[in-house]
Amino acid sequence: MPRGEEERRHSVVAAQIRQGRQRIVDDWEASLKGASDLTALSRPVLIDHVPDFLEGLADWLEGVSPTAGRAIEDLAEGHALQRLGYGVGLETLTREYGKLRHAVLRELLRVTSDESMRASLLRLDEGLDHAVAHAVRRYASHRDRVRDRFVAILGHDLRDPLAAIRMAADMLADGNYKSSPAEMAAKIQRSCSRAQRMVADILDFARSHLGAGIPVAPTRNNMEAICSAAIAEVGVVHPDRTISLVVHGAVDCDVDRERAHQAISNLLRNAITHGHGAIEISVSEAENHEAVVTSVTNHGTPIPPEQLRTLFDPYPATKNARTGLGLGLFIVNQIAIGHGARCEVESTSTATTVRIAWPRTQDLVREVAIE
Repeated sequence: MPRGEEERRHSVVAAQIRQGRQRIVDDWEASLKGASDLTALSRPVLIDHVPDFLEGLADWLEGVSPTAGRAIEDLAEGHALQRLGYGVGLETLTREYGKLRHAVLRELLRVTSDESMRASLLRLDEGLDHAVAHAVRRYASHRDRVRDRFVAILGHDLRDPLAAIRMAADMLADGNYKSSPAEMAAKIQRSCSRAQRMVADILDFARSHLGAGIPVAPTRNNMEAICSAAIAEVGVVHPDRTISLVVHGAVDCDVDRERAHQAISNLLRNAITHGHGAIEISVSEAENHEAVVTSVTNHGTPIPPEQLRTLFDPYPATKNARTGLGLGLFIVNQIAIGHGARCEVESTSTATTVRIAWPRTQDLVREVAIE
């Protein structure tokens, strides 16, 4: 077939895809009924990228621009990551594309079955194969990265309660303790309960919502009590460090108690690792009364400005036991984001302070989201 005729035929098929787009979507949707992975998805979420993907496929056929192939990749990537976020399996993802291929072919063959369409159908097949291959690669790589991240988070945050349990148990075994045995046992029980809840929360989340961030369930809590509990836990492991707490104003707010405790504990451990001398925690009511602000300050070498920009990024594990996995501030920031909170760092020549402005109520978070 001459080049010009082939391009004309591609344009005709592309136009048929655009004209029959709604029928293709409806056909595709009907063919997926009964797929257990997809039953929990609303129709807008289920359909999501498909209409735009069909438009991109038409552009691919026409060779509208050199970026047509990249457009298909972007749409396939967005679709793959969305499905991953909803816990849809890779097998179901590939089945979706197979069903879409059949729906497109049925629409085209409904209009015409001219032999001259063969080249267009082959190119159409090539485009779909390109999308499937990219979607599968992106899905698998992101799934593995998220899985590794949560395994690392789990290992990182379990160290504090396990260290507190070990210290208290050793003191009880040696008879070398200042508190009563009942108080030491209570500390062990609290740390065990926290470790158990942490394991359950992260594993449940990782199984059902890979890639969607750290989940929070805010209830009314007192931030002074949360900070006091974090100080007590960290103090068992680091009895040689002085940690002071100053409170100003009303400090009740809607937070997930365990996650807020986790964030403050991580900040304290970070301050102990990277600073020296006393550590100060401040809990205060914001001037506009719409937030409760926690600040953790340590003294030591200032953080270079270029590092401040990436301070909350996750870092790979290191062999240096003192610095650990490098996930502490990443976790803090994710917990803050989950609450609709702001996390900020200020580092001077004498001190470094990490502040979190926790919204007083989740109604305020929703109002900001709507705006």
